[in-house]
Amino acid sequence: MGIKASNTAEVVFDNTPVPAENVLGGVGNGFKMAMQILNNGRFGMGSALTGTMRSVIKQAVDHATNRTQFGSKIDSYGAIQEKIARMSMQHYVCESMAYMVCGTMDRGYDVRHGLKFFCCIKIIQMLFFFFQSFQLEAAISKIFASESAWYVTDEAIQILGGMGYMQDAGLERVMRDLRIFRIFEGTNDILRLFVALTGRNNITMICRLLERKNYVYRLPVCRRPPKGAATRREGPHLQLWRCPG
Repeated sequence: MGIKASNTAEVVFDNTPVPAENVLGGVGNGFKMAMQILNNGRFGMGSALTGTMRSVIKQAVDHATNRTQFGSKIDSYGAIQEKIARMSMQHYVCESMAYMVCGTMDRGYDVRHGLKFFCCIKIIQMLFFFFQSFQLEAAISKIFASESAWYVTDEAIQILGGMGYMQDAGLERVMRDLRIFRIFEGTNDILRLFVALTGRNNITMICRLLERKNYVYRLPVCRRPPKGAATRREGPHLQLWRCPG
């Protein structure tokens, strides 16, 4: 369908010996290395697609400012202006996300700032790998950018009208190439489940550790602490009560 320049091919290994010194990352760590490669690919896709969107928006704007219909340039019509505005918004968000994730990867997280209210070094230690892997940010960036690029290109074709549907405009090739981005490096459907399950599992782990520390976790809607408990409030969205005894 698309990405015709890709040298995608099937590779088959049949009883192929691999020397022990060629094992990457050590025996049993292959899955972790594969996940790291996928994280890099997902982040790279989110960054690269911002360039695609910029090019597509430029082509749509050039057409709108030069195309005359009903005696006026079509960029003077509200419908076209709204399309270009929404396309630009999607591009701005994706580009900002790419810069944010890139900066976070360069600087690293200060886990003490995000988790200091727990006063539990064990929680910080257990979540350290999660904060360092950037797997969640990479997944979110890939999902949002791939769907935004599809939306932006579709709207650009709509602005160009019949010309946008023709091969000469080049947008149909971009559309065909973009379709794979919602599939490879992990489908967007699976990555959405991954984002949701990661959040749920980490909240569950934190709550269990709090229970072991003899804390009772309550949301702000819970007005009263347990009987005989000492109240401690940390921030607007968290209340912790130390249980007696």
